[in-house]
Amino acid sequence: MTTLGYSLLAGSVGLPFGLGGVVLTLLTMPDAEAPFVDPVTSVGGLLGIAIAFVALSGLFTGIMAAFSVAFYREIRVPTSG
Repeated sequence: MTTLGYSLLAGSVGLPFGLGGVVLTLLTMPDAEAPFVDPVTSVGGLLGIAIAFVALSGLFTGIMAAFSVAFYREIRVPTSG
């Protein structure tokens, strides 16, 4: 049951980042054909989006790495040494 909770938490936290990546990709495509897409054309805008996405991804990765280590240490079967 603990593993299911961990998987649901990791998925629910990771899903917005994945969807954000998709949206940013669609918004920055120069040849987008979708009617709702408004391509960002300025280099400064693209750079700002890239910096924000990398910063948020790094924050998310750090938090999930720490949480993963804590989770696996908790469910680890102790070995006699």
